[in-house]
Amino acid sequence: MISINQAWPYLVADTVRYPLDNYVVGSNYFGRYNLLGNNKWHLGDDASAIAGTNVYAIGNGIVRHAAYHPPSYDANGLLVSRNYGGMYIIEHDVNGEKTCALYVHMNFATFAKNEGQEVTKGEYLGQIGNYDQNGGWPEHFHFGIRKGEYPENPNEYIYGDWIFSGYTANQSVLDYWHNPSDFIAGHSQNIVIARFSDGAIHQPILDCYNSFSSLNLGQPYDNGGGVYVHQWYSQNGSAWVEIQDFRNSATGEYFAIVNNPRLSQAFLLKGGFRWYYMTAADGPGFFGPPTVSERLIDYYPIVDGAFDYTAQSNILYIGQDFETGKMLLWRELNCIYVVDTGGSGGDDLIEIALVPGDGQNLILRGWALSSAEIYLTANAINGAANYLVYRNESPIGNLAGGNLELTVSGLTPDTSYEFKVKALDANGLLLKESGSLTVTTQTAAIGRIDVILHADLFSIIADWTEIQGADHYDVFFNDNFFGSSGDCHCVINNLDLGVNYQIRIQARTFTDELLAEGTASIMTGQNIKVYPEAINAPVGPNQQGRVNFFIRNNTAYPLTNFTNCLVNWDEPQWFMVASHSFPPPGEIPPWTTTLLYSVDYATADFCPPAIERIALVVVATFNCQYDNFTSAMRGGTCLLAVAPFVDLAPSLAADLGRFNSGDEIVCPITISNIGNSQSAPARLEIWVGEALAVSVLIPEIPGLNRQPWNQTMPLGIFPEGNYQVRAVIDSLNEVNESLEDNNIAFSAFTANPAPRPDLVIAGFAPASPEFTGSEPVCLAGAVLNQGLGSSGPSQLGLFFPPETLIKTAEIPGLNAGEYHDFSVFIDTALPDGTSLISALADSNGVVAESDEGNNGAECSVVIAELALPLVHIPFGCRGKTSKPDGDK
Repeated sequence: MISINQAWPYLVADTVRYPLDNYVVGSNYFGRYNLLGNNKWHLGDDASAIAGTNVYAIGNGIVRHAAYHPPSYDANGLLVSRNYGGMYIIEHDVNGEKTCALYVHMNFATFAKNEGQEVTKGEYLGQIGNYDQNGGWPEHFHFGIRKGEYPENPNEYIYGDWIFSGYTANQSVLDYWHNPSDFIAGHSQNIVIARFSDGAIHQPILDCYNSFSSLNLGQPYDNGGGVYVHQWYSQNGSAWVEIQDFRNSATGEYFAIVNNPRLSQAFLLKGGFRWYYMTAADGPGFFGPPTVSERLIDYYPIVDGAFDYTAQSNILYIGQDFETGKMLLWRELNCIYVVDTGGSGGDDLIEIALVPGDGQNLILRGWALSSAEIYLTANAINGAANYLVYRNESPIGNLAGGNLELTVSGLTPDTSYEFKVKALDANGLLLKESGSLTVTTQTAAIGRIDVILHADLFSIIADWTEIQGADHYDVFFNDNFFGSSGDCHCVINNLDLGVNYQIRIQARTFTDELLAEGTASIMTGQNIKVYPEAINAPVGPNQQGRVNFFIRNNTAYPLTNFTNCLVNWDEPQWFMVASHSFPPPGEIPPWTTTLLYSVDYATADFCPPAIERIALVVVATFNCQYDNFTSAMRGGTCLLAVAPFVDLAPSLAADLGRFNSGDEIVCPITISNIGNSQSAPARLEIWVGEALAVSVLIPEIPGLNRQPWNQTMPLGIFPEGNYQVRAVIDSLNEVNESLEDNNIAFSAFTANPAPRPDLVIAGFAPASPEFTGSEPVCLAGAVLNQGLGSSGPSQLGLFFPPETLIKTAEIPGLNAGEYHDFSVFIDTALPDGTSLISALADSNGVVAESDEGNNGAECSVVIAELALPLVHIPFGCRGKTSKPDGDK
């Protein structure tokens, strides 16, 4: 394959930085396997960050890809697959090593660069997107670094669709990617291992670092004293050591190398030794420098006043001696003991207590690593197989590894959190529970200052952005304090020719509190700058103007042979470049400034939300000759302040929904001020059809859409039908706005018929198969409301024959789906045989029903006939009359 950039015509990135000001990697780090259940390896870091977080270029480079990759949805609008959202691929040459950095899950609408444009280290690229902007993901930032240059056709790359490489099912593909954290840590500074800030080598620390190369100590780490070798003083300033901190970003382990000047030897502090020496005690004053490297120490119990060496040693310690006669003992589970050996040095016969490391008492320790991270650790408990950590009574993870440690990320700055740990056995049963531990995160990261430098033979001119609340600005060059400035400008003279200088600006308050910081680098003697003239007047809607860009030759040689002079620009949609001129300039003498080209611009009648400044980025590409060098230069950025303006805009849901007639209709509404200045009070009217439903005066609204006005307005009660809603802000035209035709918003709603009840008779039947004429007749059943609305009280009527009401019963009000059982005795005598009885719900017609024709039911009642009683007369007596005896 032929590379598209065999020759690198862009600025080389001698150092790089993190893409976020607060780059905190969570559980989905580089190389993590199957976190999402996809049986794949992660090819980058997922940094914890919220939408709106600024993203910066890690180094000088060229944008190869800048596009939006949307998620896919089905016909019902349900998410089918996620995607990358806004995504950059920027190719960087880091000291001769070609890499391609992937900046993923951004808000494409905030992109400040297009494909083919150059970027510089720390240059603003855009912002992290929310769920609707970043491809359908929870808010975070994916960052990957691919080894090698950008391919000519990434879609035909041998490892698949190169642009969409976030995960891989082939573990060997990890070899073609850098661990982003390691790469940035290794290239964030010029080589500083075992070096002072002036570049001098500290040989004892270098020897110690090399002797422990098998441990992979990582890169220099700023633990408060900087990344270089520095002196660390005791609390009272009476003692000090020379120290350099290191961190292995892959494992998260921290190390320190401490030099003992009296022994001309440096020693390594690692694990528990390091954190205790650095955090739990005044290391230089209390311990002094180390005198030996760590060594293994066995524990034996004391029996009858002596060590019992016949007992089996069941606890192994690591010890390290220090110059003050102190020794640290450390178990692999971060149980730390300070032992005063009395200067005995390597004497192993030392009596120690087994608390807290006795395997019985569970003690949790922790401290804040940053504004978003807290480190936790605890000792081991006999029989424990798992150590479950709780934060504010909720489980968050387990203490893991040989040191039983956990780093909790994604926390809020300057916030206190309560932790505890529970030791569980292999069956999950609780063995021990620690006490509560409260740890407070560090304060939030400071702000960022944009620093612009210009250089000539022996001096540097520095300009920087103003920071609100700053009393003064401290200026450093190559970490040396230069002085303080009351404004945003300074000149540093008497520098060496051809030397690269780093300028650091710190904005501080009257009480010297650090507000913001920024750095930039430049070389004296060989520098060509393209920059705009200052424009002091604010630019508002419907204006025209011109920006002149100048070229400054800060070299000792004339600039000649200008060729391939092209101008490209990138401006906001509402800011239009009308024309430009860029004839090839002639020779530009050393140390002179010449007009290079002019850009005419015109603004539209509308400014987008949250615009305070316009960044007019105009890039001039040309070749020129100076001495034996050929240079391709680029242009600069002109920041134009936006004039104050107000722009009110209402927002309604497209459809307020469906309501029942008789219900009150409500309308949520938002009024935004997308101008940059606070509005005056304005009249809001809401119309339903041609009827005015709402007229209210709303208060002032801050600019930049910082605090919209949100209310839910009652519109009234409406009969059945479909209705159009129209909201008009500033209906009386009392507010002077930059755009007057975005003051109306539309919506609609439907008023459905009010739900009605529907009463029917269910289960109507006699209580007995038949009755006799002498017993009362009982009829039973239920009145059921099968409609959608509720009914009021009603009457049940029984009829026999069908037109004659013979009995009534009171029925209470019924909700939808509710029924009422009835049992009624009728007083009317029924004839023998079968009679048809009719029942009618709402017989008095007081309930308005959805169906008035289904209220009746019938049942048959059987009355048995009464049989005559039978009289038995004995034979011989029937009809006989008694006569006198003599009568024959």
